[in-house]
Amino acid sequence: MRRIKYKLAQFLDKLMSYFLKFNFNNSIKTFFKLLAVDHFLQREFNEKNNLGAVRSSITKKSLWSSFIGIRASLNNLGNVYTIKNLDFSRKIEKEVIEWGKKLINASSSTVEGYISSGGTESNLFLMWMGREWLKQFSSNRAALITSGFTHYSVSKGGRIIGTDRFITATDENNWGMDIYGLEETLDNLIKKGYQTFLIPVTLGYSSTGAVDPLEKIIKLVDNLQKKSKIKCFVWVDAAMQGLPLAYLDNQYSPLKNSIIKGYVLDSDKLGLTPVPSGIVLYRKSFRKFIEKKIDYLDEVDATLLGSRPGFPALAIWSNLVDCSQIKWRKRFFELNQKKLNWISKLKDLVPGVKIISTPNSLTVGIVVDDSFPRLPRSVENHYGLSLARVDYKSNSGKTKTLKHYKIFFLSPNQNHNKLLEDIVSKKKTV
Repeated sequence: MRRIKYKLAQFLDKLMSYFLKFNFNNSIKTFFKLLAVDHFLQREFNEKNNLGAVRSSITKKSLWSSFIGIRASLNNLGNVYTIKNLDFSRKIEKEVIEWGKKLINASSSTVEGYISSGGTESNLFLMWMGREWLKQFSSNRAALITSGFTHYSVSKGGRIIGTDRFITATDENNWGMDIYGLEETLDNLIKKGYQTFLIPVTLGYSSTGAVDPLEKIIKLVDNLQKKSKIKCFVWVDAAMQGLPLAYLDNQYSPLKNSIIKGYVLDSDKLGLTPVPSGIVLYRKSFRKFIEKKIDYLDEVDATLLGSRPGFPALAIWSNLVDCSQIKWRKRFFELNQKKLNWISKLKDLVPGVKIISTPNSLTVGIVVDDSFPRLPRSVENHYGLSLARVDYKSNSGKTKTLKHYKIFFLSPNQNHNKLLEDIVSKKKTV
């Protein structure tokens, strides 16, 4: 039976390859070519075995709402908080932003935002806003402080806006920023003459799920700003884990302290909406530092891209906003329980394995060392796993490299237990 299925799969592949080459009239040719493209894309993407990448099937609601938005060629130019008479599409976007504020218990009167293309744009937008705000306090370049695990979009954004980047220590106990290392980094830079700082706080690193100590960072920055008269623009990057963190913690309020100026969230990561579906929130008092009048329209722009597709707002609205919040909370709770059970089984199967994960994160980092050597390439390829190598600064000041696998819990249908079986079967290699 297995051989018959294999032969049928081979035949279907050949048939679809033929469709990509043959020539009939244009409409028929296009139809069959698209059919073939869809076939090969589906072959490449197997949700059940996709454990090492942030890629999951979107819902039918978000698919159809995206289609409607694309069909209407919606352009959500400008910022919904600066336009007097919003059209229907931008009313939807504003409703999404208001939902996002409520989700993280942010003030409805002092916070606003817009739908971005994702975490990279959101981080760059906030860094640009921060740089413009910090200019009033010093004519020198601002210093960007990150950990070795901070998302690469932040260092890229630093190059774009022209900042000096400095890497601070990582706490090897929890794999977030080391608070004492951050204090030492700030003290040293202040002595060198830096007066303004850009500091991203990550709640859910992409490859490990670890979080930075938000409350400790707020306290440290607050004390240093009073003591040394420096100015810091601090924001939270929760692009990857923001949804489960918010749904699983009723007290989740990353913007409750005024030290935090902005917040980054991506719904296309775990919210089952298509790329791009980013949300960026910020304190509206900072908008004046970046907004600009559009010379050919009676409105101002306070976004990074200006013209933005309207379909992501529709997708987020239909899939997350206009949906049972209890249902989403239940989904993330069950995925988190699946993660915890899986970690427990892995520890039983591989004594001494080192796991990186935080309570409400849906990412697991598995450290590759003597206790858990690298998996065979056949296993890596089958489950879409890649060996991550991240250089970071340790508490002692030395530069080290963490080798690890990242495992995502995106769907209840994923074959995490099958991976455990394969690890056991390859035990002589692992």
